[in-house]
Amino acid sequence: MLGARRDDRLEALVESIIAEGGAALYRVIDVAGLVILALDQPGKLDVLINSAGIAPISLFDDLCVEDWEATIDVNIEGFLFGIVAALPVFRRQALGHFFNTLSTDRPSNRSDNVNLCRVEKRGQDNFRRAAQEAGPSIRMKGVSSGCVQTELPSFMTNTAM
Repeated sequence: MLGARRDDRLEALVESIIAEGGAALYRVIDVAGLVILALDQPGKLDVLINSAGIAPISLFDDLCVEDWEATIDVNIEGFLFGIVAALPVFRRQALGHFFNTLSTDRPSNRSDNVNLCRVEKRGQDNFRRAAQEAGPSIRMKGVSSGCVQTELPSFMTNTAM
């Protein structure tokens, strides 16, 4: 079960998986809808990967409040919606695993907007620790993949940086 923002990329990935002999379904992301779609299939929901994130980069003094709000909406609220959608299912099953992508969190002397993303990703890691309340059969792990090529630069507000 795959979910992301762009239909064309999801469709191509599913076609690739099927061509290799696998099975896959997808939904343009709406996390709750993706969980419902997964539950309509045989089997159970074992894993939810929370990997949404943006990091508009601008100087702090630019006061790009719209960028801050968008970052909070995607990086925190999107993450929480994933938990809200899957945790009740995991509890009913008495089993489930969340994987959350974290920031690379490399040190920086720059005081730019990317630090907001770091704060939010660190907050996700704190939720990981709090998830222990759900019991030993429901796990939440933070995964820091290091630097990888993504579309993150396309979100840059200040391209002169």
